[in-house]
Amino acid sequence: MAYYEREILVPYLHDVSSIELLFSKLLKQYFNLKNKRDNLVAKANNIKNQQAPSRPSTSDTFAACIAFIIFTFIAAVITIVIVRFINIFSTGIAIIAGIIGFLITIFMFYGLIDSIKDNNVKKNKYSNSLAIYNNRFSEANKLLNEANKIDSTMKKIYAETKRIEKIRNDVYNINIIPSRYRNLNVACYLYDYFSTSRETDLDKILQTMLLDEINQKMDRVINKLESVIINQRCQLAMQYESNTLLKKQHKEHMTALANLERNQELHSEYLRMIDVNTTVSAVFSAANYMQINEYLNNK
Repeated sequence: MAYYEREILVPYLHDVSSIELLFSKLLKQYFNLKNKRDNLVAKANNIKNQQAPSRPSTSDTFAACIAFIIFTFIAAVITIVIVRFINIFSTGIAIIAGIIGFLITIFMFYGLIDSIKDNNVKKNKYSNSLAIYNNRFSEANKLLNEANKIDSTMKKIYAETKRIEKIRNDVYNINIIPSRYRNLNVACYLYDYFSTSRETDLDKILQTMLLDEINQKMDRVINKLESVIINQRCQLAMQYESNTLLKKQHKEHMTALANLERNQELHSEYLRMIDVNTTVSAVFSAANYMQINEYLNNK
């Protein structure tokens, strides 16, 4: 059995739960942003890997126009020559030749018009496809730019997470909570239990509680407790930050309580809890937590 001074134990458990919550929130935000970034990159790469539209093969309308003009000219010259220089009996032949030439000319003319229309349709279709492709390519670049911004935020969150993880390790290294109980649900459960009761025997509670039941219970209420625990910790940190005298008096009072303990091991643990309290208060100070909160609210 280990009976702890409540005025030291409860703030310590508050520190444990608040750091666990902050560490969990940062990790969750990091992986949420990572998924978002990876989805943006995958979407952008999928767009960029699409083949650009091929320029369509079109008939040479210029050559067709030249051929049409030459054929029309030759047909007209032949008709005139026949009529002008050959005897009158050839006039019928000339008329027939002229009609045939005229019909061929009309056929070639409509063929030329169809060719021009077909070329225009192909060019318009290509232009539209190219415009869509360029727009999608531009959109892909925007997605990559957004992914780069998210990646930059992720690096900041990662650095902050490692810093909080180190503090979390320091909090637990006092070694009054066994390693198998060092998680978010247990941390919040212990703080909620000890802060709302007169219990002081931490070992008894740790030995008698059932992890499965605690996890089930905390999964239902963790979201509600989260805001309460974090807000309380921020308010305390801001009070000490704005009032140095209050901060000094609080630490002196805690140290005086610790010095009353005759058990050397407990005395040492109390002093380490007080040091941890100062460190955690700095984490939840106004300026520092405002920056962390900015990371957490980044969507």
